Amino acid sequence: MSKSIKIILFLLLPCLVLSQGRVFSIQGVILDKNIGQPLSEAAIIVLETQQKVITNEDGKFIIHNLQPGNYHLGISHLGCKSYRTSIHLLSDTIINFTIEHYHEHIQEVKVRSSSKGISKSISAQTIIENSEKNLGNLLETTIGVRSLKTGNSIAKPTIQGLYGNRLSILNHGIAQSGQQWGNDHAPEIDPISSTSIKVVKGVSAIEYKAVNMGALIILESEPITNDPHLHGQSTIHFESNGNGIGANTLLEKTNKNIAWRLGTTVKRSGDRSTPDYYLKNTGTEDLNFNLNLETTLWKSWNTRIIASSVNTKMGILRGASIGNLTDLQIAMNRETPLFTEENFSYSISPPRQTVNHFFLKLQSTKLLSDKRSIQLAYSSQVNLRREYDVRRGNRSEIPVLDLSQFSNYLEAKYTIQHQSSSTKFGIQANYIENLNDNNTGVSPLIPNYNSIEPAIFLTHHIYLPKSQYQIGFRYDPMFQSVFTYDQLLQEKKSFSHSFHNITLAGEYSHQFSPHTSFKLNSGFTARNPGINEMYSFGLHQGVSSIEEGNIDLKPELSFKTTAQFTTDWKEKIRFEVLGYFHNINNYIYLKPADQYRLTVRGAFPVFRYDQTHAQIIGIDGTISAEISKRIQWNLGYNLISGYDRTQNLALIYIPSNSLQSTLKLNWAKFKKLENLQLELSGRHIAKQIDILPSQDFLAPPGAYTLFGLACSAEKQLKKLRVKVFIKLENLLNSRFREYLNRQRYFADELGRNFVIGVHFNY
Repeated sequence: MSKSIKIILFLLLPCLVLSQGRVFSIQGVILDKNIGQPLSEAAIIVLETQQKVITNEDGKFIIHNLQPGNYHLGISHLGCKSYRTSIHLLSDTIINFTIEHYHEHIQEVKVRSSSKGISKSISAQTIIENSEKNLGNLLETTIGVRSLKTGNSIAKPTIQGLYGNRLSILNHGIAQSGQQWGNDHAPEIDPISSTSIKVVKGVSAIEYKAVNMGALIILESEPITNDPHLHGQSTIHFESNGNGIGANTLLEKTNKNIAWRLGTTVKRSGDRSTPDYYLKNTGTEDLNFNLNLETTLWKSWNTRIIASSVNTKMGILRGASIGNLTDLQIAMNRETPLFTEENFSYSISPPRQTVNHFFLKLQSTKLLSDKRSIQLAYSSQVNLRREYDVRRGNRSEIPVLDLSQFSNYLEAKYTIQHQSSSTKFGIQANYIENLNDNNTGVSPLIPNYNSIEPAIFLTHHIYLPKSQYQIGFRYDPMFQSVFTYDQLLQEKKSFSHSFHNITLAGEYSHQFSPHTSFKLNSGFTARNPGINEMYSFGLHQGVSSIEEGNIDLKPELSFKTTAQFTTDWKEKIRFEVLGYFHNINNYIYLKPADQYRLTVRGAFPVFRYDQTHAQIIGIDGTISAEISKRIQWNLGYNLISGYDRTQNLALIYIPSNSLQSTLKLNWAKFKKLENLQLELSGRHIAKQIDILPSQDFLAPPGAYTLFGLACSAEKQLKKLRVKVFIKLENLLNSRFREYLNRQRYFADELGRNFVIGVHFNY
């Protein structure tokens, strides 16, 4: 027996020697995920051996002399998010990769034409490089998107002149449900937990349970990579204005039966500053978590579970809370706010807000055939909001507003996909309960209420060789029960409301040539008045004003048409113009009452909800040019006007016209650095000249121009991919006030801000 074994080993010895010395190669092509074109000068590195190659003009690469085994490949390209994948090498292998290349036509925003309607998208790369910003400020770099603000830390998006309850934010396909009352209640979302943020208009928005008179803001995260090893990414940033510091970490791993991703964000900043003084009590603190699980259950049901917790503490400018009428009028005309101090502080004292938002989504999708699929989803949200004011008798730590909102949502979608058409049908139901804590000692701004909201929708999409047609229908009945307390009569009252909202939309797009396209979108939407618009009564501490609702408000009836034309010349110069006309009957707005009121908590301006016939007209135009391989120039212009047809006046809270431009220089490789980018940006905001002095407590501020400078570069350090980014905002330290910022009554906007951050992929 031993002799036989020796003979076998002797015969196999040459094979064993050959196999030990055998080496293999990996070759393939790197492609642009969006347009399918090869990417030249993309870098591919084998992290275990540090072998590195660059793709040629055809996007091809080849890596030689690799022993059999497991390897991780890191792929990077200028303007792309770094990509990592694993491979088990047993022989010569040919493999192609597609990566997301961000064609930046408007500063940090990619504009693209697709079957998803007119949309704009902010990339993961841009989100990372702006990790210090909240959602409203992050979206503000997009042409046609501005922010309605209370200071810098509280910002709500304004898209083509529409804001508040007319816009909806979708967190992984679910409408964000929170205490979105007024300008000072910012969306409770951590944008860095997402890898893509889209602004979508058109028929595609109909399938979502949301009021979308203007547009939908969709936050999504990409699927978890199919890699059995633990990987992650971290970002650390520091900003000089407010001495802000923050960190975000994301870890993910794919096991045999389940894939998971876990993330956390921590941020803290203190008193912000204008060019001349500190803004007392304007610090923020954030502690956020998110969890993503992906698995396959039962018979091929692809299931995803997403959970998140957003926890924020925000200070409100102390100089906006005034004790008497005389001081209020003085404060609204001072160059420097009252209570301003020369020393910086991280302290967040009353007036302040604390918000806790918990989000859970369970979604399962099953392919019934190659043409049919079904998707089921359940979501639950809990929103807790507390607002604190400067109160007498050592009661400042007792909240003046303590609200809890609970939301439960169910959805079923059925899709039929044919070669030349697709149809989607859905049934949805939502239940919201909003409760006040009665121990605040103050009459609640918003009453207790519950709302039952069923819905159905249908969309149909037809694909032709050069044209596409979409139509959609949606029906949203709503049944509300409201419970109030009449302070004058000292008795409880209840009210019931039922609304029947219908949305209709149609879209036509045509591709005249590979370089020129046209898209037309029209739609009708009905929106019922919000609870705050009907029942607000009392001091809205966050915006330092008294707000009074109107129970007699009627539903808004909106008709909007949008047209977009896009063309380019040899893919070197690209031009896009988007025009829109929005006609809204019974338009609801918060009207300054030209009145100040003294209360036991101080003196405040009074605002009342009113209705009018409104029209909003605007044009967004962009030009981008690739001057050379390393130089890109972008120019964007936004022209918008709003009219109050009932009173023959300009519509208040409409953004003024704006012009912004960027000049970007980039190098795929510069000495030992990769993807080096330099960017100079400028933005001019015109004065809102249409508003009369009698329409507001203060006339709109003057025009202003801001400049910025940014630089970023990457480097591979063994298995660690490092990216450093540096930004200078308000480069010239300009002094200005913004019309859409309620804080303009009392203080200037922020001065110069230096931001430095480091991002790691590992």
